[in-house]
Amino acid sequence: MPTLTATERERLLRLPKTEQHLHFEAALPLSEAQARHGDVLRPVPPFWAPEFRYDDFAHFSQISRDYVFPSFQSPEDYLALAGPIFKDIRAQNVRYLETSLNLFLLERHDFDLDVFIRALRSEAPPDMDVRFYCGFRRNAYNGRLAGIIDKAATSDEVAGLDLHGIESLPLEPWTAEVWARAKACGKRNKAHAGEFCGPDSVRQVVADLKVDRVQHGVRAVESPDLVSRLAGEGVVLDLCPLSNLRLKVCPSIAAHPLRSLLTAGVRCTVNSDDPILFGNFITDDLAALVDEASFTFQEIVRILKVGWEEADIDSGTRARYMAELDAASAEADSRKSSTGVDPVSD
Repeated sequence: MPTLTATERERLLRLPKTEQHLHFEAALPLSEAQARHGDVLRPVPPFWAPEFRYDDFAHFSQISRDYVFPSFQSPEDYLALAGPIFKDIRAQNVRYLETSLNLFLLERHDFDLDVFIRALRSEAPPDMDVRFYCGFRRNAYNGRLAGIIDKAATSDEVAGLDLHGIESLPLEPWTAEVWARAKACGKRNKAHAGEFCGPDSVRQVVADLKVDRVQHGVRAVESPDLVSRLAGEGVVLDLCPLSNLRLKVCPSIAAHPLRSLLTAGVRCTVNSDDPILFGNFITDDLAALVDEASFTFQEIVRILKVGWEEADIDSGTRARYMAELDAASAEADSRKSSTGVDPVSD
């Protein structure tokens, strides 16, 4: 059972955060999902129950199709929901967001990608920087979707590409070429790997796609050689602890590999992944690490600093948020020295 008090949770909430692994559609606010699906999701979705675990990725995908995708049937749906989505994220004191759009849901629509993303971004709070990534499955490069992917690879409005979906699908030959083209346009691409498949999937996207940001990558911990490579090359793992728990990637938060990866020198961020499907926001992930894995306030601050170091922002903005984290850290040190208790567990 969680033991953090409201005051302790508020200390985590006040910390300025980045969110760098979040699927836009799966950030659908609960109220919006309930409006469409009625009593099935009231008072809270059954898949938010503390003991709930998805059977496998297919089960997770089915729940997504049932309760998330119906809300995103057109570009107009995205625009109508963008404001509420951004409001929920900003309420976690997230000041910088990287979020992935699922191009599959937009494939059948005629729309201008640049205009669409600019319109989405205009719905964000003025004090939250937003970067949009375009995500799609490993076998997506065909038909109209191939043209949208090509556009995304060179669009000034797109921060990068994000390979997601079923990890067991092979990495097709087109992928490395498209990733290279996007990188040549200044994009910092990502890829999902090392979640349901083992460390070889992480090794492959780093070697073949030349990514230095892996979404999940948590199972890299199974290969000491790969962990050493990630640490040596500065590859960042954008981890999602509660997602890993719900999807049975790890048996408990206490057993999550985050601490082992950090100890080995791997740069990691903490993120929420799919809030409507896991019943979490980023503060919940941080609180779970404190409550169930004995992370200290100072360790949480250090993790958040990695997010700000990796954020695509100007140096002045980065320095401002790093200073805010330093101030929170100094206050925590002062409180701990006077009480002998870590400030987030007192």
